[in-house]
Amino acid sequence: MSEGLGKHGVAKDMEVEEAKKPLSTGAWIGISAVALVAGLLIGTFVLSGVVNSGSAVLGKATLSESDLDSVVATYTYGGQNVEITAKDVIQYVGYPQGEDGSYNVPSASEILSCAQDKLLLGEAEKRGITVTDDEVAEFAIQTIGESDFSVIASYYGLSEEEAKVRVSESAMISKLQNEVVSTEVPAGEPAPPAEPESGDYTEASPDYAEYIIGLVGDEWDSASGTWARTDGVYYAALADYDFTNESATYEAAEAAYNVAFEEYAEVYTEVTSEWEDFVRGIASKATIKINTMAS
Repeated sequence: MSEGLGKHGVAKDMEVEEAKKPLSTGAWIGISAVALVAGLLIGTFVLSGVVNSGSAVLGKATLSESDLDSVVATYTYGGQNVEITAKDVIQYVGYPQGEDGSYNVPSASEILSCAQDKLLLGEAEKRGITVTDDEVAEFAIQTIGESDFSVIASYYGLSEEEAKVRVSESAMISKLQNEVVSTEVPAGEPAPPAEPESGDYTEASPDYAEYIIGLVGDEWDSASGTWARTDGVYYAALADYDFTNESATYEAAEAAYNVAFEEYAEVYTEVTSEWEDFVRGIASKATIKINTMAS
């Protein structure tokens, strides 16, 4: 595969819809909200150095197979020193192997992102967080759209065991997030209503009524076919539309969707902020020395 972990055309045994395609380069181990803190550590880690004359990869533009075990960074956290190799970062980012067998040299930001996940994995392990095979498979389906690790491994240029380890690590970090974030994580982004095939957005249908009722929750009384209360956000958005148990227009459904999406975005922002604060707190206690920094 020539595109590593980037956007891609998938092999025939991994053909999934656009919405299920894997993530952009460097993001697949930091899936969903886990990845929202990418880049934060440059300003949070205590950076003790950027050059180490003892590094085998210093000054190189590309790396050969023999360079992959070279240490590109070392961080200290909780009294422990942890080494990060070129192979760690290359697998984390998903760099493809060049035609000559070489790899790109990891950049400082990629090294920091890799160190971030190692820190978070250490915190998860300290809290006794584990994941079962079923949880890993479910996480893979939710985030990548595929749970067959032989297929995932083939696409990403990893061994099957490496692919499972990467997804398992990401699932652990996601579990850590759920444990430390008090704001309830949204189950998922609300789906917009399907546009009417006729193209007439004012045309009413039972499907749009069902869609709206599914969003408004306890603001609507289905038994009486009217609003249960008139002080809610959905009532404010839909008061000017003709809406019953049996009938609603696409325009009304779209108005309800806009409310649902705004509420989702607000909660997601709270979750993101709380998670970022936690990661910053962890990273601020770590000191890292980077042995190489590609441009």
